[in-house]
Amino acid sequence: MCCTIDNYINKAWSFILDNFRMFCIEFAKCLGVLSAIVTILSVWPDENKWSCYLHIAPFVCLGIALIWAVCKIVPREHISITFHKNDVRTIEVRKGDIWSIDEGIVIIPVNNFFDTQVDDIIIAKRSLHGQFIEQYRKRYPKKNLDNEINASIKRDGISFSGTYQNRNNLHDHNHEHCYPLGTVVRLIEGKIQYYLVVATEFDKNNHVISEPEKFSMMLLTMIKKINEWNSGVRVYLPIIGAGQTGLPLTKQEILTEILSCFNLAKKYVAFGGTTILVYKGDMKEISLNKIDYQFRKI
Repeated sequence: MCCTIDNYINKAWSFILDNFRMFCIEFAKCLGVLSAIVTILSVWPDENKWSCYLHIAPFVCLGIALIWAVCKIVPREHISITFHKNDVRTIEVRKGDIWSIDEGIVIIPVNNFFDTQVDDIIIAKRSLHGQFIEQYRKRYPKKNLDNEINASIKRDGISFSGTYQNRNNLHDHNHEHCYPLGTVVRLIEGKIQYYLVVATEFDKNNHVISEPEKFSMMLLTMIKKINEWNSGVRVYLPIIGAGQTGLPLTKQEILTEILSCFNLAKKYVAFGGTTILVYKGDMKEISLNKIDYQFRKI
């Protein structure tokens, strides 16, 4: 019981520290606006009409500003960010499960070999890549995922960037060609389209090649392909880069980077909309309030 209470106290204190700056900013902004209104009323020609209220005005202003600031830091589960007011580019960020989507484009980060061997050696079962493979095989038991990927590569004329023969611990040696970061393979299954995006580079020993400086380039390449192929359906993507990519960033920073890349991609227009889904277990590591405040100024 004591541990539970201590845990709640620690979480509350951590929340206060994390949001104190935003609280002060919002409190000061609101108090400034209210103070200006009170000042105008205090010099109004018909002063007697307002004089009876002026002595309580400071307390009312403080109370309203306090409520406003508290409301602004209450954890949110949904925000919408519009970049460049003159074009169609609103990115929605909300809590959600990528596997609950049954219509639209679903972005899945994969490695540069498009591996399908889920054994916690090549592909981790808990990774998005591993979960996708298992979900796909359950949804489409009559389809061979490797054949579908190869057919898509051939259909879209995708070129590989190198070949690694005799990769360690690989059961199927059809996965020896590697592809550049940002490469997109489309699997079209009725109303849902899976876009497998190369977000991680492996070497022949299946170790992640960590080059964080390539992350933005990968995202911009992916966004360009989405823009090229999307025919007006909604795009859903997880927080790419929070798993095996080896990024030295928090999930908050990764989400900020993803949104910054959407802002940089001037020609990106998704008429069906774009949604970044944050897994419920990750919500405790992300403040959508801060994200909203940061991008509201753009």
